[in-house]
Amino acid sequence: MIQRHTTLLALAALLPGAALADTVVTNSGDRLNGTVTSMREGELVLETPYAEVTIPWGEIRSVTTEGNAVVTLKDGTQVIGVVTVTEDGRLSVQPEDAAGPVVFDPAAVTKIHPGDTPEPALKTSGFVNIGLRATNGNTDSESYYGSGEFVARTESNRYTIGFSAIYAEEDDETSANEKRAYGRYDHFVSEKWYVNANMSFLRDEFKDLRLRSTLGAGMGYQALETDDTNLALELGGSYIREDYEDIEDAEDDSSVAARWALDFTQELFDDGMTLFHNHELLKGVGEDNALFLAYTRTGVRFPLVAGLNGTAQVNYDYDDNPQGDNAYADTTYLFTLGYTF
Repeated sequence: MIQRHTTLLALAALLPGAALADTVVTNSGDRLNGTVTSMREGELVLETPYAEVTIPWGEIRSVTTEGNAVVTLKDGTQVIGVVTVTEDGRLSVQPEDAAGPVVFDPAAVTKIHPGDTPEPALKTSGFVNIGLRATNGNTDSESYYGSGEFVARTESNRYTIGFSAIYAEEDDETSANEKRAYGRYDHFVSEKWYVNANMSFLRDEFKDLRLRSTLGAGMGYQALETDDTNLALELGGSYIREDYEDIEDAEDDSSVAARWALDFTQELFDDGMTLFHNHELLKGVGEDNALFLAYTRTGVRFPLVAGLNGTAQVNYDYDDNPQGDNAYADTTYLFTLGYTF
């Protein structure tokens, strides 16, 4: 990509009135002019009048900014000032309120973004969704659904808590009553790799499940984490405890299982429409352990008005060992209104 844009950028730098304030010099000697907009995922993004160029940080010999930039180091320190490069290849940041520059090795840099405002040490995000339906006539039915999630992210840690609940009646008889809560903790040991601890609690009255408790740990890989795209994968182990109501042939049980999980979101258009998919698979280990559980959530979230959004999604849950006369799989189609922050 660097070679493809080098000639174009060089010509742009010679145009009268071209506002190309920042300069990036690569290890091969190419000099690229434009505006440094960010440093993310180990890559520097340079905006030009013709294209956005992404340059791997390891390919960069020097960066010089005309205005202030916020430079974030691996230890979380943020330095604000004009960025230049020293003769020995180190980066130099001159803060406005300091007598001398701050000098450090380029390998210590994790992010760069233009401006005077430091990034917050704690970033939060989340959503709340609510849906309901009622019919009267030959069949009287009503159903309610709610879900929510809150995520707090620092440079090295991520905390997630969430819940979902669905309740339905048909002709005054309960046809669904499920509640689920979960929590996760991720500690990043590098830019992309993290260790993970997770837990979940599920109660499903209609399936005679008093409580299914899951406690797990493992490793995760943050393949992508940008404003538009998120992709995380996890692999580990879990301990599962199942307590059932007093029904025939239903036995409380505990199992050890292998766990695989995936979380993916992708913004489709600039208006905020987002595709999401996440799943968790649990497979019992051992010759006599037939346990297999799967939870998937797939859908599209799109903006409406006044900060509200709509969500159309499909939930698919599978239990390879249902108790009593319960089915193996449940598929739920949902349309909800909510708020994302």
